[in-house]
Amino acid sequence: MAGDGMCPIAAYLWENFQVEIKNIKNEYGCDDGQAVCSFLCPEVLQTYEGTTDGRCAIRVRLLKDY
Repeated sequence: MAGDGMCPIAAYLWENFQVEIKNIKNEYGCDDGQAVCSFLCPEVLQTYEGTTDGRCAIRVRLLKDY
């Protein structure tokens, strides 16, 4: 999953929380991206900010720097 255009927070989580991602996928039946961005990241950051079109506002701000 890690690659170009990925949110730096998601990339870090992907590299360091494989067990948690697997558990989330098994529990909720979601894919890797959903496990990281919809479940794990908001839990780790203790917040979620969405844009009006449903994108992650934190990711949008972070990727402006890349």
